[in-house]
Amino acid sequence: MDQVAIQLAQLVAYSMLTLSSILVASVSLMFGYRQNFGWKPIALVTSHGFSGGKIEGYYGATLDIEIWNRRRYPVVVRHIEVKTQVIEFERSLKGSIYPDNWFVNRKNQLIYRTEISLDPSGKAPLSFELPFKKRTLDDLVDLFTIRIDYFDPRLAKLEAIDIEYKFHFAVVN
Repeated sequence: MDQVAIQLAQLVAYSMLTLSSILVASVSLMFGYRQNFGWKPIALVTSHGFSGGKIEGYYGATLDIEIWNRRRYPVVVRHIEVKTQVIEFERSLKGSIYPDNWFVNRKNQLIYRTEISLDPSGKAPLSFELPFKKRTLDDLVDLFTIRIDYFDPRLAKLEAIDIEYKFHFAVVN
């Protein structure tokens, strides 16, 4: 091999080694940061459904949500908002008791107003059942948009978790 080819091969090898070292250092930095502070909290819809028969002419929409704090320090959930596109909830209905701290803001918007403190690696289950007028079972498909606002004390600001959940009441064969 001539001298130019050897020098070119060395240049390529040194460049690749430098790039791989930068990549390893970047990944190590990211994982080190996550080990110190943790990951962003998440929310999961664990179950949904509907009930009937409690109030004449109405069904009850049920939704169970879990909020997981994946940070290494506590956070505080301040506000939860659930919006629907098709289903309209009733503000007040004779014979219906709304779950604690859930309020119907508009016909398609629910708000949860109690603060929940989540310990590091902790979780908080929430569930609700709210009445809406009976419809045909084929017409009971809706997209629920859930926004959870929480306070992050390290960042000293309000952060949000946004999820969309397809609420499907029909029986699937």
